Amino acid sequence: GHHIVALCVLKGGYKFFADLLDYIKSLNQNSDKSVPLTVDFIRVKSYCNDKSTNNVKVIGGDELSNLSGKNVLIVEDIVETGRTMETLLSLLSECNPK
Repeated sequence: GHHIVALCVLKGGYKFFADLLDYIKSLNQNSDKSVPLTVDFIRVKSYCNDKSTNNVKVIGGDELSNLSGKNVLIVEDIVETGRTMETLLSLLSECNPK
């Protein structure tokens, strides 16, 4: 199968991310085909004193350049303006994922 890097945007996406990983693991155990999975976590800061800003920072995560040529699944909790996700996708695209 195709290797997937599951990238969780903390903190909000964590609960759904954990449930999703449990589901994928159960599918892998109960199927003759499994999907190799690597897990990583990042934090994305786009707020200052509860106000959304245009300045988006990505914190943490293993070396993002390791995403080159890999399938990446991003899990985040809420998309309000889409600006954070746009910035994150732009940053990740520099790493040349699939």
